[in-house]
Amino acid sequence: MKAKKKSESAINQLIGPSGIPTYGIFDRPVNEVNFKDYNFLNPFGKKKNPISKHFAYNQFEYVGGVSDQIIFGVAIADLKFLTNAFFYIYLPPTGKFFYKSFKAPFSNGSKFSNFPETGVVSFTQGKNKIEMAPLNGRRKLFLELSSGERVEAEFIEEGIEPLRICTQAGVNGWVYVRKTAGSPVIGKIESDLGKFDLEKLGVFGHNDYSVGFMRRETFWNWGCFTGRLDKNIIGVNLSCGVNETSFSENSIWVNGKRYQMPLVSFEYDKQNLKKEWKITSLNGEVDLTFVPEGNYKENINAFIVASNFNQLYGKYFGKIKVLGSKTLKINGMCGYAEDHYAKW
Repeated sequence: MKAKKKSESAINQLIGPSGIPTYGIFDRPVNEVNFKDYNFLNPFGKKKNPISKHFAYNQFEYVGGVSDQIIFGVAIADLKFLTNAFFYIYLPPTGKFFYKSFKAPFSNGSKFSNFPETGVVSFTQGKNKIEMAPLNGRRKLFLELSSGERVEAEFIEEGIEPLRICTQAGVNGWVYVRKTAGSPVIGKIESDLGKFDLEKLGVFGHNDYSVGFMRRETFWNWGCFTGRLDKNIIGVNLSCGVNETSFSENSIWVNGKRYQMPLVSFEYDKQNLKKEWKITSLNGEVDLTFVPEGNYKENINAFIVASNFNQLYGKYFGKIKVLGSKTLKINGMCGYAEDHYAKW
């Protein structure tokens, strides 16, 4: 099916009557990712059975916030055979770090919504609970752990144009993504590292809701940073390895308005991820250096599923051109970079 035009109304369901997704970048909401209606075929055009279809569908949501005083990340990943959730905090002034990670077999404790604009995503394990819920133009995060940590935060997305994109993935798959960056964050975090008022600390956030029939073996690099730059609030999302078939998720938000960015390459030392990274585009519009300060790692090798996940946090330097004209100079903005291999 063709990509939706800007003038068309909201998409009620991603999968059309033919059993194929609508591919493209959408300026309006996709109300439901009705993946059960997808005509899931093998590479030779034969319909696959419902069990294969169930286990091939992956879902995850990530929210993170950054400032020069605190960086944090929270994720829930439902991979059908295994659910993984994590929470971490890093304090740039002191280098202090805190994290908790949870794993559960066969989606136990995980609840995912197929309604990216309105649905709740949650994970519960014993007295540990994480919940991400959109409400009235905000993304709400609630986290409460048995060890005493607590997060109540709101990512204010009013006035921000979300990235909504669906791309093909391999011979028989696709990925739908909804992302924002540059959202002011209000609320509080309580942990062993202290109590933090996120609004007072000038935290800005990123949200990533991703679902679909991803490649059996997937690898990606990702870079993201956000904050105030002069009189503007900017958010940057750059990726390589996924969501690049015909359309690209690369974006920059300036005061909530999203601009498309070119394809980029990531150059870094695979043997030492904490060395400087270079993220550049062929046309010169993106020329960034990422200086890591730490790395949140998750390594899973469970035969059927595997993951080598590295999310580094640190600072960005360099320049970005918006629409080939205005150059933004980046000097130490806080953000993330990822090196991630997954078999699911």
